[in-house]
Amino acid sequence: MARLTLDTTGIKSPLDIGAPAAPDAATPSRDTPTGGEAGERRAPRRAPRPRSSTRAKPPPAPPPPFYGAGRPIQTSLALDPELARQLDELARPAAVTFSALLVATLHRGLPTSGEQALRAAVTERADRPRGARVERNIRLPEQLRVRLDQLTENVRDATRRATRSDLANAALRVALPADAEHAATLVTQHHRRLELLPLAA
Repeated sequence: MARLTLDTTGIKSPLDIGAPAAPDAATPSRDTPTGGEAGERRAPRRAPRPRSSTRAKPPPAPPPPFYGAGRPIQTSLALDPELARQLDELARPAAVTFSALLVATLHRGLPTSGEQALRAAVTERADRPRGARVERNIRLPEQLRVRLDQLTENVRDATRRATRSDLANAALRVALPADAEHAATLVTQHHRRLELLPLAA
């Protein structure tokens, strides 16, 4: 019987039989990204930076009205004795007069609306019932005196017992400087606003 032999010409090894041929490096595969796709995967696009807001900032709030002008008007105020004592003790080391410090402090603490004035005067009367008060004659600037009386009239529409002094004491209580240095600064700033009034006209 004739013996059969396997022709292995062209076969490197028996293990190579049936093995898939290696893909040609020059032929791109379907799954292999090419050109720009490969570049995009290596360097993904960056999200666009958000544009800086160009909205203009709101203008600063205007300063509160200034009532320091006008001829001085002799005005009697019934002050809380403790407030009068503190004003005296602050005025001396601050090298300012009692009247100048009281006017600047009163102007600073004066309510800006009728509702605030009502709350301040009613609270002053409720928390500190009228006792012995110290009468002081103060030369208030005309505009400050008029504004104080306007606010007092608004308060009297709700409670007839409220007085100008109730509102003045309440304003002084919330705006009293902490020390002599702050007292001197307060009077200086008040005087400066008074001197700058012609420029605001």
